[in-house]
Amino acid sequence: MKKLVTEYFDAFASKDVEKLKELYADDVSLRDWLSSASGKEDVLESNKRLFAAVADIKINRNNHYSGKNTVACEIDLVLEHNDGTADKLLVVDVIEFEDNKIKEIRAYLGNVK
Repeated sequence: MKKLVTEYFDAFASKDVEKLKELYADDVSLRDWLSSASGKEDVLESNKRLFAAVADIKINRNNHYSGKNTVACEIDLVLEHNDGTADKLLVVDVIEFEDNKIKEIRAYLGNVK
């Protein structure tokens, strides 16, 4: 799972929609503090909207906790906007896997830096 989590965060930070498509299960779901999406195409569309809204994404993983099919990662997330401003967020992503695919992502906002 550690390899899959690394691939996920690398693909997300580089806005690699094709790699995300490979990593997601067909019935993947996403829930964060702003929205939710269900099904691979819906989750990918949610990702694309975010990717279009920001110039760059930087992710630094601070802590990583693993269970049988679940990983929780505490990350520093920096969303750099096209106008030069940036949002610096502390986020906890809980990622559940099934058959080596991402089945569910729940993202919790810790604080804004």
